[in-house]
Amino acid sequence: MSTTIIENLLASGNAVTGNVIRQVGGKDSSGNVLAYNATANSNMPMEMISSSIATFCAITQATALGNGKSMLSLVNATASTKIVRVREIYCQNVQTATITGVVFDFALFRITGHSAGTSVTPRSYDTNDSLDSSITARTNGTITGEVSTPYKRWFWGGDELSLGRADAQTTALPHQNMYPCWKENPLMKPIVLRATEGIHIKCETNTTVGTWDIVFIFTQE
Repeated sequence: MSTTIIENLLASGNAVTGNVIRQVGGKDSSGNVLAYNATANSNMPMEMISSSIATFCAITQATALGNGKSMLSLVNATASTKIVRVREIYCQNVQTATITGVVFDFALFRITGHSAGTSVTPRSYDTNDSLDSSITARTNGTITGEVSTPYKRWFWGGDELSLGRADAQTTALPHQNMYPCWKENPLMKPIVLRATEGIHIKCETNTTVGTWDIVFIFTQE
């Protein structure tokens, strides 16, 4: 039977013995306890996020599908001195009129630029925060530098939503409205956009049926 030792944060350099529960920290490759130091210990398995960091929401509403269409793109331009971290992405079916849709494919890609289309103005969570002009969002934009492999793909139906109907489309509704389809993992970095970097949600299915809200929630540093 193993013994569990409950301790406060051990001093840096102390060897770990037994099964130790610590308030903060971890151990290095030699098995020694790491004291928490946000500057020195870049290998800490956590991200410390300030609640005052500038946060923004880019949303395109009731956007029709299209073959190869960029539903929503977010780009940090060439001359940018800012860093964008993508925190959450939502894709929500908002089709309420009667239609017969298809099962289609959304994919999340990295890109290097966008132009044309329709500009989307991200909104700040705090009116004292302003978005740097180098960070822009578009729907139905012309995309450049799309990588060959997406981060993630989603396959959904595009039929209308109908209250009281028990089908896959309506069952997906509460999940799409309450939970992001992509969210950062607190043990890993979020998607980071430096200068000349961006992302977009692309419809990879040949259909124009159905309308969707696409949402990017991101921070600027």
